[in-house]
Amino acid sequence: MSTGNTLRFNTIDGIIASVPMAQGNYLRAEARIIVDMLKDDMTAEESQSCAAWNQHVENSKAGGSACYLDAAERFWKFAVQTYHGIANRRSADAVRPLRPAEPPVAPPPQSAPAPVPLPSAMPQQRQQPFPAVSTPDPHGQTATGNPPPWYRPRHTAVAYVPV
Repeated sequence: MSTGNTLRFNTIDGIIASVPMAQGNYLRAEARIIVDMLKDDMTAEESQSCAAWNQHVENSKAGGSACYLDAAERFWKFAVQTYHGIANRRSADAVRPLRPAEPPVAPPPQSAPAPVPLPSAMPQQRQQPFPAVSTPDPHGQTATGNPPPWYRPRHTAVAYVPV
């Protein structure tokens, strides 16, 4: 085998070995996000299990990328199962009221609406005329007679000077 082939195969081996590590890092990061979002809703037992799983994944790095990926996948499954357990508990709590319902309260009586003044009693405001708006016409002229700054004629006048 030549040196070029050896180098090429070593590169391929490195890529293959790094993929499980990258996948493990991704799964662990996503599982930690889920667990961090759920930590206020976890029971004490779930919190202890989460800490143990996190430590297990960290320790599994020493076993190689395949071992790390396996531990990260299991931590991911734990995070998903924990989420489903908490979601089920919350939905059960939502269905079952925590305290007896209070009797309905009558709405407050409506007060009389405020009187609306007549238009003649309201102060008069002097109306301002609309400002002149300069709209270009198809030939590039504005209301003031000057072309707008963005206008560029398609044809320019060229003077013919005989030689």
